[in-house]
Formats: sequence, structure tokens, C-alpha cells
Amino acid sequence: MSNPIERLLDELMDPQTPPKRRADIGMALAVLGDDRAGVGVDSAGLPRIDWCFVPGKSVTLLNNQSHPLGDFRVESFYIAKYPVTVAQFQSFMNADDGYQDDRWWQGLAFGKQIWPDNQASANLPATQIPWVNAIAFCHWLAAKTVSQPALLPADILTPNTIRLPTEAEWWLAATNGDPARLYPWGQHWDAGYANAKESKSDGPIAVGMYPFAGAFCGALDMVGNTWEWCLNEFAQPTRIGLEGSERRALRGGSYLDSPSAVSCISRVAQFPLSRNPVSSFRLVCAGQSDLTQVKKLQTDL
Repeated sequence: MSNPIERLLDELMDPQTPPKRRADIGMALAVLGDDRAGVGVDSAGLPRIDWCFVPGKSVTLLNNQSHPLGDFRVESFYIAKYPVTVAQFQSFMNADDGYQDDRWWQGLAFGKQIWPDNQASANLPATQIPWVNAIAFCHWLAAKTVSQPALLPADILTPNTIRLPTEAEWWLAATNGDPARLYPWGQHWDAGYANAKESKSDGPIAVGMYPFAGAFCGALDMVGNTWEWCLNEFAQPTRIGLEGSERRALRGGSYLDSPSAVSCISRVAQFPLSRNPVSSFRLVCAGQSDLTQVKKLQTDL
């Protein structure tokens, strides 16, 4: 007979499982001990990321009206299966060399911001995190890869390669580069495939509660539940430098949004200091040569 966690995970695989039940399952998993890969931390207390490979491709980035924002050549990279969870961000807050270490904010226009850790479940996406704190988390975790290469995908040999995705990378991971794919699972909205306004949730639910609605690369929750920070400026997607104070882009929609706003083309802007209960962030891992190429190609646009 399967154990309680296996039974709960099997229940999630049924598209007919109602949204309220999915939220309850997420809370139950947190109580029982959510040991799904990519949700918690490893034995050293460091975030355990489940990486999904995204093949490189030339893409046309679209805005909310499906109008082109520009053409981008995106090199192959890995993206986290889930947004960073409360447990994973808490590991940064608790580490002796984590949040308290000013190094991770060097080069940013703004310094560290307070994180009001008031989320009950460790497997929820970590929200109310300003863009600057998300960048600092990436710097900290990337530095850890020098001595902890197991944090990286198996075929990434260069450490210090973890960061936020550019919008072009996020969009490629969510759509596989198909402009007709408005949702990770296809062209049309399917009720019960994401935590959106129609789910009538009181807030974000645990990551991965819609396991059948993933993107082609395997990433989950790329639309709905929470908006996700991207690396670049909103007004100029080619600008990915960290030093600016301009508003940054977020993608994907949240539990407060209607299906038309919970889509791969949905984008909003927030200032780097903005702290919002409906926004989180997801990691990518790309070789430094890839990032250099992205910068070069974006400069040429």
C-alpha cells in the first residue's frame, strides 16, 4: 500500500481534483515533510534545485497584446522546476554568510531589504521579496557552487552561474518558443490547470500542485500562483545590468488574476525595491559564456 505522501501526489495528478483540495494537499505535504526534489534544502541546508533543460533557440519576445518586443537569440540553459520556496529562501536568511553578508548586494543601486517571513508553509513560493533581495540570493547561491558543485546541473562545469532569467529565457522556457502557446500546456486556457482568480484561493499555494500542466521543458507553475521576477528592465528588455534603478519585469500572472492575465505573454513592472505578496522568483543556470553571448546579442539589437 502506498504511503500518505504518495497518495496525495497521485491525487494531484488527476485534473479533476478541485483547487481547494490542491491547496489542502500542499499544506498536508508541508506537515508530513515535503521531500519532492526542488522543493526544500539538502543535508547541508542549501537549496536543492531541480533543474530543467531548455534548448537554445531564436525567439521573438511578446508583450501583453502579443506584440513583438524584440528578437533574441537565447543560448541553452537550465531553469528551476519551481519558484524558490520559503524553505529555500529561509536557508539564505539563516546562513552565517547569507542575508547578513553585505557582499551579495554589491553593485546594486539599492541595499538589502527586510523580508517579512510570515508564510506558514515551507513549500510555498517565497513572496514579498524585492528584486534586489532576489539578486542577492542568486549571488549567494552562485558563490556556494564553487565549493558545492552538486548544486549545479550535472553537465555544468563552470561555477557561479546562477541568476534570474531574462524575459526571453523565461518566455522560451514557458512556451518552447512557440508564439501561439499562450499557456505552458498549449494555446487555450484550461480551467483547473493553474492557481488563478477562478480558483478562489486566499493566496499562493504550495509549488507544483498542478503537475500535469507543466511547460515543455518540465517547469511547473510558470503561469498563475505568483508573478516571477526577471533580470531585465521592463521598458528595455535588452538591458540586463544590475546597477540600474528602473522598474524590472515580472511574468506569468498570479492567483489574483483572470485567465487572460495568467498567461505566458503577461508582464508587469515593479521597482527593484517593491515587495509584493503575489510575486516570487525562479532561478536559471547558464554557463558564463552563455550570459556573455546574451549580453552581446542584446547590445546588438
